[in-house]
Amino acid sequence: MTSEVVVANRLGIAIAADSAVTFTNGSASQATYATGANKIFQLAEHDAVAVMIYSNANLNSVPWEVILKTYRRELAQNSFRTLAEYADDLIDFLNQRTARLLPTEVRTHATRLAAQDAVMAALFHVLGARPVLRDTAAPQHDLMHAWDDSMDEVEADVAARDVDVSLDPADLPLTEAALVVELAQEVRGFIEKQFAHLMSFQIDFERLARLGIDFLFKRPEVVLGSYSGLVVAGYGSDEYMPGFCERHVYGFIGGKVYWQLRPSRAVNFTETNSLIEPFARKSMIETFTQGASPEVWKFVREAFVKHAQEVSSHAAAASGVTLDPAAISAAIQNELTSFTQTWAFSVFGAHLAPLHSVVAGLALEELAELAETLVMLESLKEKVTSRTQGVGGPIDVALITKAEGLVWIKRKHYFKPELNQRYLNRLHRGAN
Repeated sequence: MTSEVVVANRLGIAIAADSAVTFTNGSASQATYATGANKIFQLAEHDAVAVMIYSNANLNSVPWEVILKTYRRELAQNSFRTLAEYADDLIDFLNQRTARLLPTEVRTHATRLAAQDAVMAALFHVLGARPVLRDTAAPQHDLMHAWDDSMDEVEADVAARDVDVSLDPADLPLTEAALVVELAQEVRGFIEKQFAHLMSFQIDFERLARLGIDFLFKRPEVVLGSYSGLVVAGYGSDEYMPGFCERHVYGFIGGKVYWQLRPSRAVNFTETNSLIEPFARKSMIETFTQGASPEVWKFVREAFVKHAQEVSSHAAAASGVTLDPAAISAAIQNELTSFTQTWAFSVFGAHLAPLHSVVAGLALEELAELAETLVMLESLKEKVTSRTQGVGGPIDVALITKAEGLVWIKRKHYFKPELNQRYLNRLHRGAN
């Protein structure tokens, strides 16, 4: 896991990230932790733009650090008008221009693993649509008809959908041709072990495998849970106010990478004069900026409902009046919205609005100090409360301005620069 933050005003944008990284073998109880990961990278040598990564540090086993530095070298003197164009070109780079870095075998292996998960997801959708299918004592006739009806229903739902816009429809039949037989054998073995009672009638396992592959291409968000967050921050060549745009990149399905567009934000000339945006672990940062953590917001809402119901019941009992519980519940839900808005506006007015007003006037070095402090607060909270080690290690901080580009305020190295003059000389020659 990680904690990262963007802090910006009209002078520039500061980005900060911790260095913690978590490794698991699929079991959270056997997680191991390390500090020293790089999560901030200069995206372009000659433009004021950087990228932060969070969540998954690899794309289908290939480190993002390798991918991003390769992209930067290929970009060379090129630039783009906006941050969104940089992000789009990075996705295009993954799809079209990484034949050796992300070769066919990487994409094929990633697709196969995703297809395995998709077939399982399709199977459980089929089972979930007809609860009788989990009844080991149900008659064979009932099971067979329930299976057929459920398959028809799930297939119709998937068939009505288009292939996700980030994927290539031409890859769907190719993937089916390559994997259906193998996946059919695997899902058959799974059903024999876990749902043996379903083997009492004939199941078309290849049909189930095709449904899973269709599911993968048309509803990948249901199948793929792990993603890499990419935050492209700074300025495009035609932009004079700083901002960021975000993408979630999940991995390859066929020949294309599946990704999702996330909200973008930027300082502008009128309404928005500052930004504070956390990523990944952010409960302490939200507590600092909003005056209360997300958990507190939830607890207050739950407490309002509970005590409003109790007050209504006591008042009705004292008055000797019988009230309709459904009507009382509906009235409380209506008031809950108004209550939440009133409380939220009060909290934001007391905390968030003054904070943004102050941030709008901070000098560049103070922007960097605030960004570092916010990540440090999150790290401290993790250290003294959950002990997960999911946030920690040295904090890297960079400032990006339109004139100076990316300037490192704090940056860890796995080596001592003073002992590596040849490396520094190579950087100097490259800059010239």
